[in-house]
Formats: sequence, structure tokens, C-alpha cells
Amino acid sequence: MSNWQSPEDSIRWQIQVMENGKYTIQLNIKKPEATRTGEATFRVQIGNQYLDQKINLAGVSHEDWILINLGTLALPKGEYPVLVRPINISGFFPMNLAWVMINKL
Repeated sequence: MSNWQSPEDSIRWQIQVMENGKYTIQLNIKKPEATRTGEATFRVQIGNQYLDQKINLAGVSHEDWILINLGTLALPKGEYPVLVRPINISGFFPMNLAWVMINKL
């Protein structure tokens, strides 16, 4: 996902959590060539829980993929929507999102 321009931009899909537990959430991102400041706050929401992360890619090469560890969420077994969206954007096109990894601890 790329070309994030406003807090209304988002990506959403469904996941099936197979067992209760704590799960780590990670993003694999890259700085777009057109980024001015590269700073934004993004939210990853799973069901009604979320993690926010300020991402600043100033000084980072647009050729490098970066792994961002957002934190952990306690998720009960079940089906949930996953939503990734910017909360605020100070430059334009703050990141390219390759994937979101959700791993059970």
C-alpha cells in the first residue's frame, strides 16, 4: 500500500485468530522517493484494540525496507477486521507498506 495522503486513507482485511493469546504486531515499510519529511503516526487496529506508532523516515534511504515493531495485543480466538491507517501526516506519502505481521508469542 502506498500513496497515503490523508487520515481517510486506509487498508482493511479480515483475519482469523485461531487461539487466545498475546500477539506481536510488526510493519515492513519503505520510504517513498517523493516523501518530504517522512513523518506520520499510523494506527494498526485489530477488532476494537489498536497500536499507534509515530514513524519518522527522515534521513532514511528510499531503497531500504524497515521493520517496525508496534507492540503486542491480547487477542481472543475469533474473526477480526484489521485496519491500517494514518492518524496524522506531516509530509506526503509517508511510507510504502509491504506487509503487517501478526505473530503469537
